Amino acid sequence: MNPKILLFLTIIFLCLDTLSDALLGMRMADQDEKTVRIVLECPKKIKIQKSVNGNSLHIWAPKKSPNFSMRNKTKTITSYTHDDSNTVRLHFATTPSIKKDFWILPGKKYPFFRYVIDIFLNHPLVKKVQIPKSPPIRKKRILIDAGHGGRDPGTIGVGKVYEKNVTLKAACLLAKKLKETGRYVPILIRPKDQSMLLSSRLKATKKAAGDLFISLHADSCSDSSVRGLSLYTLSAVASDRQAARLALKENKADLIMGVKLESEIPEVANILIDLTKREKKNLSSKFAQHLLSKLRYRIFLLRKPHRFANFYILKVPGLPSVLIELGYLSHKKEARLLQSTRHLDNICSGIIEAIDTYFKMEIHEPRS
Repeated sequence: MNPKILLFLTIIFLCLDTLSDALLGMRMADQDEKTVRIVLECPKKIKIQKSVNGNSLHIWAPKKSPNFSMRNKTKTITSYTHDDSNTVRLHFATTPSIKKDFWILPGKKYPFFRYVIDIFLNHPLVKKVQIPKSPPIRKKRILIDAGHGGRDPGTIGVGKVYEKNVTLKAACLLAKKLKETGRYVPILIRPKDQSMLLSSRLKATKKAAGDLFISLHADSCSDSSVRGLSLYTLSAVASDRQAARLALKENKADLIMGVKLESEIPEVANILIDLTKREKKNLSSKFAQHLLSKLRYRIFLLRKPHRFANFYILKVPGLPSVLIELGYLSHKKEARLLQSTRHLDNICSGIIEAIDTYFKMEIHEPRS
């Protein structure tokens, strides 16, 4: 025989003999939701050792082929490593345990021995740490009272415009826009054209437990040239004769329905005439200032637009409250504007901006 051929065959024989107990390759795949099958390929049956350490499976063989390869078809094995120590390390997402292992002999279609290890995946015995959730920010409750209603039309303006209709339209629009912000819960004290005593309004307002109270009205004046939006906050002493006149008119609204205010609201004298509660007065005045700053460039304001008077409707204990006179129905142009959805929408947008600023600057609470 040719010496070169003999040398070549000798080298091949020695290589095959060297690799006869070497691990050729490994593949991993899912059998079911909790079982992973690992198959090791060898030229013959060899000694294979295995152990579980935490979330890892260690597999040791006498040697590995220089062409040793691994194929992973399961996501439960997060990573794998093999080094010169002939140990393969498989890292699982959960704790593994060896379910069974066995050999498959070579066949016509597959010439190698296969060592099969079925791994059962346990859920890790780790106590879940309960992270306390921050409580959701409570949405502020905005109480909106549309003045007058039912048998009490309020002011009847130019063109027979009823104050009760203007205030209800404005109140419903404001409630709709507040709800759309997702930051507030609007509550209508008078949701429809109905007669409501001042005592009923006060009781409903107290029961609603709101964060802010807005009473909507529309004024009138013997001088048809007077126009403009104005704001009123509670005070035992009126800021001027016009404020005193307006408070007297609004406080007598129940007389139209044949009811004396004093007989219906005996608690007013006791509860509230605690006008001197500074916090409420101060917050009401600050809210009024924010309203003026947001409305000033949107619509026409009355001269000296922030005034004070003794309005019963503003006497809910501890609740910052403002009465808004949307304008004068005795003024021809303003009466027409106050029937316009566009004009009322503009006012409502300014009110919402003021509410946002009020809670941000005065109450110092983040919005939801």
